[in-house]
Amino acid sequence: MSRVPPWLLRIARPLVPGWPDAGRRIVQGPAIGDLLAETTRARQPHVVLNAGCGEGLFAPLLLSTCGADLQIEMDLSPAGARHLRSSRQRYLCGSLTHVPLCSGSVDLVLCSEVLEHIPDDAAATAEIARVLKPGGWLVISVPTPPALPDPNHVREGYPPAALERLLAARDLIAVRSLTCMRFFFRTLLRWWRPGLFPLVAITALARLDRLLPLGRPMDLVLLARKGGNQARVEPSIQAR
Repeated sequence: MSRVPPWLLRIARPLVPGWPDAGRRIVQGPAIGDLLAETTRARQPHVVLNAGCGEGLFAPLLLSTCGADLQIEMDLSPAGARHLRSSRQRYLCGSLTHVPLCSGSVDLVLCSEVLEHIPDDAAATAEIARVLKPGGWLVISVPTPPALPDPNHVREGYPPAALERLLAARDLIAVRSLTCMRFFFRTLLRWWRPGLFPLVAITALARLDRLLPLGRPMDLVLLARKGGNQARVEPSIQAR
């Protein structure tokens, strides 16, 4: 069988069935990137933990935004190590309720779309607070009601005030929040099935969602700081 020319693969790629994460990178990535950039304004973090990294959706964003000396990618499955692309990255197999790191060893934690999967979310936030240094940062994203039903979730999500209270109980003080994922992305998630949506349709709906932020948001991205008595909560704004 003759080899398919690379140029033909590039042309055909948008027509290949895709996954919602390709759209999530478009609608959620700017909000996460904005808050990550805010953590670097005073000083660059030295050690970053990507807690629940999965297949490494936002690992490149962490590398490009934070410039940390060490980026730890943590997930339950060792297979996740396949996405590592930099000598600054290390893979760690662990759970958010039992993080195998020393207390006060991390400058920044990214925890995206993980907390809603964990029955004991208080234990998870306690572990985040434990591994963070005093003054360390947390960037966290969660669904916010009314989110679409997901059988893998143990709760629908968190209203902003509920998430802020959960974090504050561990001295993680909310500083700023953003919202994303509205009508067009909700439509994508509602109708998406494996093999049904080509990548071009997923990216088009995601870009429409950013361009035309219609309807209520179904995702919350929040920045918090450990022991940040000087921090204050700002009103949520639409991520653009």
